[in-house]
Amino acid sequence: MSWPMACSRPLATNSFTPSKRPGFRIEVFLDSQGSYLQIFLGLRATPGANEPQPAEQHIGFLYETSQAWFAVSSDGTVKESTNINAAVTLSNRHIIEFFQHDSKAEFWVDGIIKATHTTRLPSSAQKFEFFIQSDASGTAGQFTRLTLGKVRIQEDTP
Repeated sequence: MSWPMACSRPLATNSFTPSKRPGFRIEVFLDSQGSYLQIFLGLRATPGANEPQPAEQHIGFLYETSQAWFAVSSDGTVKESTNINAAVTLSNRHIIEFFQHDSKAEFWVDGIIKATHTTRLPSSAQKFEFFIQSDASGTAGQFTRLTLGKVRIQEDTP
């Protein structure tokens, strides 16, 4: 999916409205990780100190150490989660992006669609959140190296 430049516009606030088709794109390079790691990259109604819970409206990508990468969305009652781990591997640079439009959300990795959610989509205004949580145990050889670049967040005029 391409970014429709003709209908992109600067944001008037720091929130994104689902009716205006929000999109998010980021370059991700996860080189190594410690024994415990959670990452959320996406939009969330109320940014917080933990990964988004099913009762919170959100949409984006979630990384879990033991379970890998997921495309996630929630309407504030139930979280929909699709494992896309085969598409995102350690030590490789990836472009991950999602678009919420009409009544669906599409999740892309390196230009290939990996998941589509048609239920459990957020309906309230969202804010960008980059969340990372690590055990920080200091165990020798246990560390996380995550590089993010070329972030792009947009809304379109409907």
